[in-house]
Amino acid sequence: MRHFALIATLLLGAPAMAAGPADIGYVDMQQVFDKSQLGQKAQETIKGKLGDKQKKLAEEEQAIRRMQQTLARDEPLMSQAELDKKKKGIATRLRDFQKKAAEFRQQLAQEPQWPRARRCRRCSNAVRAAFCSSTAPLT
Repeated sequence: MRHFALIATLLLGAPAMAAGPADIGYVDMQQVFDKSQLGQKAQETIKGKLGDKQKKLAEEEQAIRRMQQTLARDEPLMSQAELDKKKKGIATRLRDFQKKAAEFRQQLAQEPQWPRARRCRRCSNAVRAAFCSSTAPLT
């Protein structure tokens, strides 16, 4: 009985083994987005929308750094009340900057989500059409 099961397995598996190894490929969707015209256009649109905010944040960061450097340089010459006032002003400005930067990063992370999903679906359908016999859209 064991021999029969072994022989049946070998006979049934033989056609699959005779077909040879299957070729398997993949598509790097990130590379498709980065190198395609559609992906580059989307990146330019995002940069256009968010570039001004990024520039303002960079300017604000430089201003805060200059304030900190000025404070460090002039600290020995300042009275305690003036020193506390400057430190408090810098801390408030830094806190506001960090809040704006966090909002910017969140906006930047969320901005390309829906166009990317749509492009991903288009690319998947194009890959399927090119390499598969069925052209039904991927879900």
